[in-house]
Amino acid sequence: MDRMIKGDFEPGFYVKHFVKDMNIAISEAKEMGISAPGLELSKSLYDKLVEEGKENKGTQVLFELLDK
Repeated sequence: MDRMIKGDFEPGFYVKHFVKDMNIAISEAKEMGISAPGLELSKSLYDKLVEEGKENKGTQVLFELLDK
């Protein structure tokens, strides 16, 4: 949280890796017949960051998307 407040969006954990992990989790949930609407919503927000070219930023860059 401190990094977001300071405007430090350099990676600790990359957006692109988080999206990859969320894709795996969504796929596994579907195979098990589990609904994961919160995860799907989160992934849609991070997908927007990827579309904006921010895949190499830290996951905390989500703050920029929500602060618009």
